[in-house]
Amino acid sequence: MIAKFYDKLLLLVATLCLVGSFVWNFLQTPDEVSTESLSFGEDFWGKSSEGVYFEPLIEHSLMPGNFLYYRDPGESDKNYSKVQIKSMHFKRRSPVQIQLNDGSQLSGKIKAKEGIILPENWKNSSQIILIDSTDGSKTVQQKDISVIAGKPKYFLAEEIDLRTLRASDLQFYQPLEKVNLTGEILKKPLWNEVETDQNGSIYDLFTPPLIYLIDGELTTSLPDAPVEEKKEPFGITALSFLPRPYRFKLGGWIGENPFLEDTVLTKKFGIKV
Repeated sequence: MIAKFYDKLLLLVATLCLVGSFVWNFLQTPDEVSTESLSFGEDFWGKSSEGVYFEPLIEHSLMPGNFLYYRDPGESDKNYSKVQIKSMHFKRRSPVQIQLNDGSQLSGKIKAKEGIILPENWKNSSQIILIDSTDGSKTVQQKDISVIAGKPKYFLAEEIDLRTLRASDLQFYQPLEKVNLTGEILKKPLWNEVETDQNGSIYDLFTPPLIYLIDGELTTSLPDAPVEEKKEPFGITALSFLPRPYRFKLGGWIGENPFLEDTVLTKKFGIKV
């Protein structure tokens, strides 16, 4: 009998499971929804055994010791609160851009299988970081890093309610304080006469200086031009040029042999030679 109605029984069980799942989710209250992870736009807030963390969508160059600033958008006059970043965690194969203390830069992906963790005191750490770059594997010590940009998990130094952060106006750099313009600031400025400057320079106002480089030395004046040495004239003058033709002239060919005329002998004897 079970074999006969097997298909119908299977469909009935699947239907009951779907209906039960829908009713369970519908009856859940807002307080029963997990707060372990919340998304901020496309960015991601989460919580693990190591604390609350922020995982951005775009690359950031924040470092441990920097702050995240947040404020309730419903309270526009309230000052920003801040929370410090205690560490940053990069997964394996995460793309990073590193700027070293000497100003050089390195781009690549994290090679270590377990990823890397930069704590707040990374500048005192000699731990090696392996980077897969276009030029092959590179090793960098944490203490040589000035800034490392990428998409890590930023772990916060304090325990903060994720719902508070989710609803806050988040800033990644210190916001500018509101400036109150007082009567003193708005008062019309007074232009006082300044003392005349005693110009001891060879240049007048707005006259751009001319600086020359002579024999490796900078100078504001050109040296005297060298005096040309007078030479006695050479005592030969060319009066004319006369062409002197070549003695032999090609008159033709006899078979494969050339017929050459001796112009000197032809002139001497009066006949072609």
